[in-house]
Amino acid sequence: MHVATFVSSRWFVATLFVVITLADLVTSEGQSLGALFSVIPVLVAVNGRRSAVVAAGALGLVLASLLSWYNNDTGTAQFFARFIAVIGATALGIVVQTVRVDREKRLARAQRIADVAQRALLPVTPDRVGPFAVAASYASAAHDAQVGGDLYDVVDTGSGLRAVIGDVRGKGLPAVRISGGALGVFRAVGHDERDLPLIARRMEHSVLREAEPEDFVTVLLVEVTTGGRCTLLSYGHPPPLVRNAAGEVREAPVAAHPPLGLGLLGAAAGDGTASGNSPAPRPGHGSGVVPATDPAIDPLAAPRPGAPARTTELVLAPGDELLLVTDGALEARNAAGEFYPMVQRYEECPGPHAPPAEVLAALNADLRDYSGGALDDDSALLLLRYMPPLPGERSSSAGAVSPR
Repeated sequence: MHVATFVSSRWFVATLFVVITLADLVTSEGQSLGALFSVIPVLVAVNGRRSAVVAAGALGLVLASLLSWYNNDTGTAQFFARFIAVIGATALGIVVQTVRVDREKRLARAQRIADVAQRALLPVTPDRVGPFAVAASYASAAHDAQVGGDLYDVVDTGSGLRAVIGDVRGKGLPAVRISGGALGVFRAVGHDERDLPLIARRMEHSVLREAEPEDFVTVLLVEVTTGGRCTLLSYGHPPPLVRNAAGEVREAPVAAHPPLGLGLLGAAAGDGTASGNSPAPRPGHGSGVVPATDPAIDPLAAPRPGAPARTTELVLAPGDELLLVTDGALEARNAAGEFYPMVQRYEECPGPHAPPAEVLAALNADLRDYSGGALDDDSALLLLRYMPPLPGERSSSAGAVSPR
């Protein structure tokens, strides 16, 4: 229980009245402690109602008068001093309670406004986007905040989907401003931009406008087209986890690029970035596409200056899941200082027959238990489960999100 709630609770206040009364009765005659009742109305004002403050003051006056009679000092200067002290404390308690209530109302209004702004930044993901069942969760490290520096979103492209997850360096309002700008760019161009590197290029322009010199954003972009063909592009962000229908989890290796906001993308953001009319390169012709099964891929190797962005491609089978995460989940520690074993715990989560939201709920509950209920960093999880139409079924976009 919060201290302010405890000291103004009826049980604590009643105990004070009893203790002061008994202490007065056991002291020698003529040594009344009735003046101590003046403390109680102020304590009640910390978290109580005005009527409770008045009631505490009135009871204090009655008991102080009775104890004065018991000590045979009624009508003396000490009696009037105690009487005035209790009345003055009651008046002070009413003032304190009035100021507190006014501040609480203003804070509640500000909180409602902040909630609206936070919900505008934090997307409500649909349950279905094209052939994907989707779920997302977010936990902010900032106290009483719903969003922080992490970002995510999913858009329908008509032939599949594009998704983004990212992590802004730092926490609090500056991180919210940067993530909001980057996320707004993705929502604006993610539906119809030619390729992922150009989306990243647009997002970096937004980050450079908003960020301080030492700020940056790690970003993972995902594109899935017809047939489950999945393209991954990472800018300093942790790779996604892939879980198949049998429950086996593996980490999808992705080629490394510098985070957004450092001004290091240059021509590495993709061929033809200087001219939006240049045709997209085809795989195998300088596109920088690296199959996810290529044993030569080195996720830690940065691209050469001026080289095209290197994307990773893999093919999702029906029932496969992509779990996109941020550092807040991966770097959570237990009491012994051990990192959260994401791969192992993800394997133990409910299988493909459970709704994606249930999978994330189980994973988040386990994450909180592992870390003792508190996270040191914002944490975002985005789950995409590939569920294409079965043979013989007519492909439908029902349930898919329309472009925003």
